[in-house]
This record gives sequence, structure tokens and C-alpha cells, in this order.
Amino acid sequence: SGSSASANIGASNYWTGFEAWRAFDGNTATNWRAGALNANPTNQWVSYDFGGITTIQEIAYTSSTVGGSEPMQPVAFRIEASNDGANWVAVNRYTPGIWDGVQTFVV
Repeated sequence: SGSSASANIGASNYWTGFEAWRAFDGNTATNWRAGALNANPTNQWVSYDFGGITTIQEIAYTSSTVGGSEPMQPVAFRIEASNDGANWVAVNRYTPGIWDGVQTFVV
């Protein structure tokens, strides 16, 4: 986990150098990567606590590559919301397929 001036950020796990806060730093050259190479790729999560009720209209996700390989991005993911950080409800689910670059999703 980590924090910024405006939010608390956490994750299920991360590779060293790819900590959760990098998912929200606004720099498309950095990113969060979950787990280790042998980790189960499902049920990985990253969280952003806005500190209060916040309306989100869309999210942007930038695919990444490793050593010039094919783009890496989730094949399916969901956005969840919570008022207390303990009880979560799915707001939307996405199965975008494969893309390269920046993809924007309406919440």
C-alpha cells in the first residue's frame, strides 16, 4: 500500500518497482503490476480511497508492454465502490478484449 496527498492507495500485491500508487500517478510510462510471474492472475485488485463520496464518470487504462512484448492489459475487470472500505458492490464490469495504448471506460 501507499499514499498520496489526496488518497490512500492499496493493492492485493505488486512487483517491486510497480507499486500500486503508480496506477494513479498520471504518468503513462509507469504502472502497477500485480503479483509475481507465478501468481494467480485472477482476483488481483488495486484500490483508491477518495476520502469521501465521489462521482466517477470514466476511467482511462493504459496498456503496457514488457521488453517489447505484446501489450499487457486485463481481459476482464470490474469497478467496485464502497462507503466503508469493507463492503463492496460492483458498479460495472468490462471485457474489453485486447487493445494497445489508452482505453477509456464509462463508469
